[in-house]
Amino acid sequence: MSGEGEDTPDDSQFRSLISDAEANTKASNGRKQGDSYARRLQDLCKKEDFGLFCTSNKEGYGRVKIGNHHEIYAINSTWFRMLLRKRYYDAYNQGIPDSTLDTEIRTLESRAIFKGEQHDVFLRIAGDGKTWIEIDLGTPEWTSVHINIKEEMWKVKEHKARFFRSPSMKPFPIPVHGGDVREFQKFTNVKSPGDYALFCGFIVRALYPTCLAPYPVAVLQGEHGSAKSTHTKFAQMLIDPSASNAERNVIKNYRDVPAAAENSHFLAYGNIEYLTNEIITIICQLADGAGFPARKLHTDKEELLNHYRRVILLNGITDFATRADLLDRAVFIRLSPITEEQRKTPEDFDAEWAEAWPRIFGAFLDAVLLSLKRRTEVSARLKKRTRTASYMEIAIAAEPAFGVREGTVEETLMEQRDDAHALVLDVPWIPLLLKYLRDNMSDNKPWDGTAGELHAALLRAADEATAKTLPRTPKALSVQLALRAPALRKGEGIELSKPPRRGNKRGLRFSTVSSDQRSVEQSSFLDEEEVSDAPGSGDAGMTDPETAHRHQKKPITTGSDQIGDAGDAQNSTFTTGTLPDGVRPGGFTAEEPTGGVPRPPRRRGYPAKSGDLLGGQTRGHHEGPDPDEDEPEELPL
Repeated sequence: MSGEGEDTPDDSQFRSLISDAEANTKASNGRKQGDSYARRLQDLCKKEDFGLFCTSNKEGYGRVKIGNHHEIYAINSTWFRMLLRKRYYDAYNQGIPDSTLDTEIRTLESRAIFKGEQHDVFLRIAGDGKTWIEIDLGTPEWTSVHINIKEEMWKVKEHKARFFRSPSMKPFPIPVHGGDVREFQKFTNVKSPGDYALFCGFIVRALYPTCLAPYPVAVLQGEHGSAKSTHTKFAQMLIDPSASNAERNVIKNYRDVPAAAENSHFLAYGNIEYLTNEIITIICQLADGAGFPARKLHTDKEELLNHYRRVILLNGITDFATRADLLDRAVFIRLSPITEEQRKTPEDFDAEWAEAWPRIFGAFLDAVLLSLKRRTEVSARLKKRTRTASYMEIAIAAEPAFGVREGTVEETLMEQRDDAHALVLDVPWIPLLLKYLRDNMSDNKPWDGTAGELHAALLRAADEATAKTLPRTPKALSVQLALRAPALRKGEGIELSKPPRRGNKRGLRFSTVSSDQRSVEQSSFLDEEEVSDAPGSGDAGMTDPETAHRHQKKPITTGSDQIGDAGDAQNSTFTTGTLPDGVRPGGFTAEEPTGGVPRPPRRRGYPAKSGDLLGGQTRGHHEGPDPDEDEPEELPL
């Protein structure tokens, strides 16, 4: 017999059966509850009109009605997930498990890709750039500025294009009609009327959609205390206001591109002293528009190709833009220093800007509409164009709104192009090369030879100091000549080409060209991989000595009693129209030259030391010398 209180075998089996039954019941209830979550969420999504669609890049989006307007969200974004959570809680007064939400998100995304219509989405600016432009104001009501060539003025109304917004995007003020671009001059201290017109033209071009290529790269230069950061902030607030409205750290490599370009139409990088070859290449590609590949998450086989074209502004004290391809895309804006009497506290200055911002923004929208209407006419009469031809046409078309003499934009751009060619050829061994070529060729007799023969001839003719600046190898010499080929043709009238091979050797041919052929664009005589892979291809002796100054007859007043240094040396006025109330007379006269002022002495740029943010780590990178020590034999281009 069993003792009192002990379970019999039958009792143990019975309790085991009870435990199993309770466990099965709990599991069944859990499954039912999980099924109810999924079923409720599916029912909710069927009732809601999420307007599912996809882009050409097969990314799923939803066009969700919120209040009296529609908003665009990527289906796999944090914002769309939060929206679903809110809608579910509003409907059932309870939260939803992550696993159920993840399943429904993937289902909605597949429906958008395979069953939804295909539409383009835009960041900040949409349009064809020829007849209409739409600019997202970033307001809670999701309104935008509509600019149409058929209309007499721009209008603010509900979105027509499908805009998506990044978390860092901030709204424009509601623009007002009746403003004047010349009021903007009160907040600037640009040195010359030509540079001021280029700055305004850069802002107008930046308000065009990305479908027009390329964007110019604005380069703001000035000494310490010339308000480079302030001008960068103004450009940001007139093109694409963001959470910080400040310069960001320079991208280091291609992996940094998507994070920067995905969320901003305007990218500003400040206080630059030196740019590596890789960074320069990325900047040029972003300005022109290029595809940047990225691996998809959780796999090494699928590749996502994102295409970006962005507005870029760089600022710094030194001449950091020295490579030919960046110079071709650059628009230089030189700033005057600010005197102690002209400085204001940031609070007072920001308050004045906040009050004028809606008028100035509205005035630039007027300039965009003007450029749309005049661009065809300007394009028909232009005989010469820079590499950024679309910028040149748009800036010239909007020129009457800037208050400068007609022709200022074109003249200044051509002068800056000539300066760029001079800077590219401003290397100690180039004069030796030009002398050797002119001594050994004539109009009817080109110079033919190999890179090795030319390299040896230059070494024989060079003195000890110049010989140290020559590229170290014949192949490095070929690379440097390829990079300078456009400047040699346009600046010196010498054409570099590729003659037939001599056995297993690739030759070089230099010939003279006529003046009307100098403006013809020619492709590089070297393949791109040869340029990038050549050993020792860094620009030995890439010095930046002072170049010939452009003189002006008398000081130029900037029209700024806020931050400029022109003071009240003269009481000149704008050439057309009248100034808005509250703007002090002063500015640029029609008689002023457009070429700017003498540039400060150039100094040699040197590589940043290892680990420096701007220097980065690239192939062939080495620590830069102390600027007070002897200069190295060879520097990266």
